[in-house]
Amino acid sequence: MLGLDRNLDGLEDLAAASEAARLRGNYTEGAALARQAADLAERQGKPAMQAEMLRLLANQLLRTGDNEPAVTAAGQAAEIETGLGQEAHRARSLTIQAMGYLELGLAEEALQALSTSLDIAQRLRDPDLLFWSYNRIGNAKSHLGKFGEARDFLRRALPLSAGLGSEAKFCILNNLADNAANLAAQAHIDGDAALVADAVAFGLNYVLDAIELARAAGHPFREAIGLGNQAMLLAYSGDEQGALRANTRSHAIAAQKGYRSLELDAAFNLARIAMLANDLPAAAARLESLIPDLMASNEARMLLQCHRLLSDIYQRAGQADAALVHFKAFHHLESSTRSTVAETRSRLVTTMTELGAALIEAERANLEIRLHQMQLAELETERQELLLRTSDLDRKAHEDDLTGLKNRRYALGALAERIVACPPDQAVFVAIADADHFKSINDRLGHTAGDEVLQALAHLLADQAGPGDLVARLGGEEFLIAMTGTAERAIETCRGLVTKVSGARWPYGLHVTISVGLARVAPNETVNAAIGHADGALYRSKSGGRNRLTIDI
Repeated sequence: MLGLDRNLDGLEDLAAASEAARLRGNYTEGAALARQAADLAERQGKPAMQAEMLRLLANQLLRTGDNEPAVTAAGQAAEIETGLGQEAHRARSLTIQAMGYLELGLAEEALQALSTSLDIAQRLRDPDLLFWSYNRIGNAKSHLGKFGEARDFLRRALPLSAGLGSEAKFCILNNLADNAANLAAQAHIDGDAALVADAVAFGLNYVLDAIELARAAGHPFREAIGLGNQAMLLAYSGDEQGALRANTRSHAIAAQKGYRSLELDAAFNLARIAMLANDLPAAAARLESLIPDLMASNEARMLLQCHRLLSDIYQRAGQADAALVHFKAFHHLESSTRSTVAETRSRLVTTMTELGAALIEAERANLEIRLHQMQLAELETERQELLLRTSDLDRKAHEDDLTGLKNRRYALGALAERIVACPPDQAVFVAIADADHFKSINDRLGHTAGDEVLQALAHLLADQAGPGDLVARLGGEEFLIAMTGTAERAIETCRGLVTKVSGARWPYGLHVTISVGLARVAPNETVNAAIGHADGALYRSKSGGRNRLTIDI
């Protein structure tokens, strides 16, 4: 095995060693090597290589459960590739970033990244890019519980895997099996025995080939994942012993190799197998013993499922007090998870904004150095071109291309300055407005129509805001309005926005509405915290029926 103590000073050596570690399933070592390579590429002024290593880093961080750093690394790679005009590489980085978003519970961000990746793949007509876009969209749909839609996308990816190597083939076969296991679980809950049988037969048709591919490649991580899916498919088929054998093997590989998340998956599956065999006491005991490990590993999603299942088990057993304890724990954790997701979203927004701004500043610095050289050489024509490019970079650094509003980079900095400069007799208020059901507009009418709606909405918000207010596009269909003054004016402005949007005439005969969350910024509060409070209020507007304002003051 390649160790990190080897003398790997060369960039190519580091890159090759990282990829070799990844192919062996040694993701911790591979990630460390990829990070070294990315840093070295940056110092050597090789942005294309830096982006490639950041993409490799993100891919391996996903496997170690470091999802937020994975999102950041993939996003930085995509930013660099955008600047270099490397659309194909950018699409690959976005598909990796999307998987990190999904693991963090940020489904909208994941689908937005995948939509961009698919647009690039279709424009370039690249089978490899199309494969990974369809495959990852299938994963995203499965995460969201849309198992039928997921199967459709995964089936589109399957024929494209021909000629792409064993990794791609394993990935699509295993994802088809995983989606089938999830569909069988939902059908079991719904009492649809015919659909359970169909899903199990479909999944088993693919999972055995996936496991064989993993073994042939000598890749224990993939083998453990495949065995876990086989275990649950066998459990839903009624083969308890076969399920236990597959799950035991998956757990043993995960424990031996240090794949902590897969080890916890196998322990959780053991409880689910006991439930399907109607051994409720054993299932309850296994879930109870798993909870401390899940808490220590910060596995919130699986912990939620544990509390929900334990509440159901104890309710069925007539143990009302125990059922109530886990019912309350489930709802408390669900609320906490929503807050955590909002905080993560805000933190990632800030991180990606800082990365993008740093890349623009680096490019601008290089242009200014060259500009100085042009001045010394009195090459006026090229100097003027560089001046224009520098000016264009300044504009891009704070303006959204689609709507003409200030962009997220500018808004976060301006909001921080507004908070610091707020007079003691006034307050800063932050509102986040989100177009309701916007995805359905893109789905039904296409992205061109969606862009027209966003442009019209941006103009309306800017017209309705006060002269001193800041209006910016945060991304997608989400906008920020920052106001300084009294609570009464902030509330009146936001209510007016909701009413004005709902009553406006929209293209294509659409009826567009917005949901708004408004929060008061406490003195010396950070930008992240302020946006997190407004985002939480927005979530309540969405869950409360949309087309409304929720106030957190």
